[in-house]
Amino acid sequence: MSINPGSNTYSGTVDNYGVWTYKDVLIYYMCETFTNWFHRDLTVLKDPFAHIYICKLDSEILAERPIFVPDIFGGKDKKEQPQEDPNQEINEEIIPLDDDSENEESPTSYNILDEWILEDWQGLLKTIFDKARAHRFIIVELYNSPPYWAVFYEKHIIEIEYKGRIPVKAHIKYTDNLPLNNGKFGEYDRWINLTTQYDADGFVENRGIFIPFGKSINDDELGISDLEPIWSLLILMRYCMFDIANNSAKTSGFYHNVWGDAITPAQEAALKAAFDISSSSRGVGAKRNVLEEINPIFPGKPEFTIMALDKYLKAFSGTCRLPLSYFNSESEAGNIFNSGAAGQDLTINKKMHRVYAQFKEHIIKLIELRWGIVVEDTYPNIERVEGDMYQKDIMIGGNQENTKFNNNDNNKKEVDTYGK
Repeated sequence: MSINPGSNTYSGTVDNYGVWTYKDVLIYYMCETFTNWFHRDLTVLKDPFAHIYICKLDSEILAERPIFVPDIFGGKDKKEQPQEDPNQEINEEIIPLDDDSENEESPTSYNILDEWILEDWQGLLKTIFDKARAHRFIIVELYNSPPYWAVFYEKHIIEIEYKGRIPVKAHIKYTDNLPLNNGKFGEYDRWINLTTQYDADGFVENRGIFIPFGKSINDDELGISDLEPIWSLLILMRYCMFDIANNSAKTSGFYHNVWGDAITPAQEAALKAAFDISSSSRGVGAKRNVLEEINPIFPGKPEFTIMALDKYLKAFSGTCRLPLSYFNSESEAGNIFNSGAAGQDLTINKKMHRVYAQFKEHIIKLIELRWGIVVEDTYPNIERVEGDMYQKDIMIGGNQENTKFNNNDNNKKEVDTYGK
């Protein structure tokens, strides 16, 4: 047998092409250090589950302008009042008017809608939510001219001065590199006062505000990060997905050649060279005493890793306090916690209101700094899902039909605690 040796370049390219053509940037740069702001930033941007939990959830919370009490948009965002129940008894009792009722002044009305849109305050709130939830705390500074506002976090903040435990001043230093700017960089290095100060005419001179997210159990931390409890799960799921793709999609496998008992070193070298250049139109032939058999070896089955990813995703969903379907658009059947569409809506709705509540006092403060309006309350412009909707749509065990809870105390407790 005579086989002309060929180049092994073709085989090497095939073996490595599928493996290294694309590699997850989070794995490539080993973005696994939670204390590194760049790793957190890139995770929120690139990790699909972190992006849904932070960016997509915030987008849904702020899809509409928030509601303020008193109204500051001239009545443009008032919700429709619920319709009266026609079966409700009408109280026909006549209540006399007070003598001074006709002289009562109506509440002061505001309409800042045009300025809200011009200065993109919806974008400001979205940036506040995204950055504060990922990085524990941020600093917001307001301006009288474009860009009207800026949000700073650990990327920009290099030092904070305190009075007691309260931040009063921050040192900002960063380089502004905008897309397609022909190499022109803006460099900024200054201090921002974080306490309210007034000029000689009584106007607010300083417009910087420190905003932490939540309250940490550690007194040495200024806030909490919504990423910290799920950080390990994000990394585990990332490697599971990489392992699934690496095992099942990198190549079409390889061939195990069983040499015959009579093969010589020269014949072995010739066969290896022949396999390097073989293809669908070019085969390899040899006597049985030289090449006994060729066994195709395909990539290992990724079922185990898929099962592990499923378990991690369920733990991730529970830690986030959101239904599993929010992350993978698929519900789990045959489980007592599979609460149907109404129960999932209730869980998502509660999560949205909880996230917004973390920023309520800071949003009120920002409105006062910008417009001098004292707002009593604010809440997201999303409909509240009532708990009784969940009770009517709950599913028990493997029963996929809508049922009502019986009188069992344990079942009642499940209704009361689900999604809290």
